Amino acid sequence: MVEVSGGMTEAVLRLLHFNKFGKEIENHLFRKLRSGSSFREIALPYEDREVRAAVVDGLKGLEKLKMNIDSGIVYHLVEVMACPSGCINGAGLPFVTSREEIRNRSKLIFQADETEAINLPVKSPSIINLYGKLLKDNKEIDDLKLFHTHFERRNVLL
Repeated sequence: MVEVSGGMTEAVLRLLHFNKFGKEIENHLFRKLRSGSSFREIALPYEDREVRAAVVDGLKGLEKLKMNIDSGIVYHLVEVMACPSGCINGAGLPFVTSREEIRNRSKLIFQADETEAINLPVKSPSIINLYGKLLKDNKEIDDLKLFHTHFERRNVLL
């Protein structure tokens, strides 16, 4: 799902819901995230508050995001995809000009997600084995060093 704009946000919210409630969230709740507009937002109930997320698709939505943040809206997660519609319309795929073709690519991703037996990382035998056995049994391997990174601001001209 991360190939489509909003897919990473959907994946994070799915996992958050699963970890809290022990069951998968209903896909229809993500209909707004799959709309295809340049700016999308979603608010899902979580405990006594809402978790708010925003998706910027193709950089055109940055202005709307900034306007919302300036007005006081707080987002817990913001996903920005530079390529309109996400990686399915990115530099790694054959170039298409038809919006219909891009919609078809997205539709295939969503259909594959619906039919996958495993669509949450916590249910993946590979991930369970990695964290439950490999990283636990090998103290010299630190998952923070493997999977986390740190960025430092640099003053450079591009």
